[in-house]
Amino acid sequence: MRTGGLWGRRACAVTLPWAAAMAGQEDPVQREIRQDWANREYIEIITSSIKKISDFLNSFALKIEPRALDKLGEALYL
Repeated sequence: MRTGGLWGRRACAVTLPWAAAMAGQEDPVQREIRQDWANREYIEIITSSIKKISDFLNSFALKIEPRALDKLGEALYL
C-alpha cells in the first residue's frame, strides 16, 4: 500500500472538501453545485408527474365515448 507520493496527495485532495463540508465550512461553489443538483432533481420529479397526468388524461379521453366527453365538458364549465 502506498502512503505518499501522488497517490497520497490525490486521496487527501478528495477527502478535504468533504471534511470541510462536515465542519460547516462548505465551499460556496460546492454549495451552489449541490443546490443546482437538488433543483434539477425537483424539476425532474415535477416534469415526470406532469407527464404521468397528461398520459392518464389522454388515455382517459380515448377510452370514453365522444358524447360522454361532451357531457363531462359541459358539466365542468357550467
